Amino acid sequence: MLPVAGGFPGLNRLLVSKAREKVQAKRHIYVVSRFARDDKRNGFQINCWRPVPTLQEIRVTAALLPVKEFHRSKHRLAAFLSPEERAALARAMFDDVWEVLREATGRKQGLDQLLVVSAEPYVLARCRADGVACLAEVGASTHSDSVRRATEWAMSRGVISLLSVPIDTPAMTAMEILMLVGLARRHAVIVVPSADGSGTNALLRTPPDAIEPHFGPGSCRLHIEEAEQRGLDWVVVRPPGLLNDIDTAEDAEAFLSLIGSSERQGTNQASRTVALLRQWIPSREGVPSWR
Repeated sequence: MLPVAGGFPGLNRLLVSKAREKVQAKRHIYVVSRFARDDKRNGFQINCWRPVPTLQEIRVTAALLPVKEFHRSKHRLAAFLSPEERAALARAMFDDVWEVLREATGRKQGLDQLLVVSAEPYVLARCRADGVACLAEVGASTHSDSVRRATEWAMSRGVISLLSVPIDTPAMTAMEILMLVGLARRHAVIVVPSADGSGTNALLRTPPDAIEPHFGPGSCRLHIEEAEQRGLDWVVVRPPGLLNDIDTAEDAEAFLSLIGSSERQGTNQASRTVALLRQWIPSREGVPSWR
């Protein structure tokens, strides 16, 4: 217990300030309270020392949105969409997913922050306008490399649980995002696979460096194997909105079918993406690669 300078408020404040600096330097938490008045002394004392790491006391969960430059996106759709159309589709999907993630953070139900990593000028400007933290990249980068760099950055900001989601699953809902966040208290690794079960659409890790991030064919199995090797609890979940990524013509039609299903009524309708695809699909019915 620290000494108290009774009757000298200025000295009391100095003592408490010095104690705060000392404790914070050791990454400990302390409690400050007033003395009882029956001993006729004014002042403060440190009456409880708890050697608990600060980041374990305050849990911070963030969603990470990696965004490629729009003109580099959706190359698998090049057979029937022009470069300008692919860029427009990427922007529409980003805007739809951005809206969902902002809604999820705004609900204050476990998702504390939205973080972005991108080199796309439109995305960087949107982050500045809306006050969203963004790690600016220079030049092209793979999805895995972007998430890997952003993981270190997120941890430097105090993030304990990190959920990476892509822009090409615009059918996702805020409820699906918050469901994944809730599972993070029971599982260190949560994987949402691609529709075919091979790739990874979303990945939630607690802590963010629990396992290495992988994306692309075979990545779902890689995440499970690494979690098992490290003795971590893992689970694979399949929220419909996050399963449906748009990479091919078949994906686009499956997406529109999902959005139009009765059970999705009243949920996120991904209006920008839907409008573009409904405009383009009828005009391309005769294109072999579309069918």
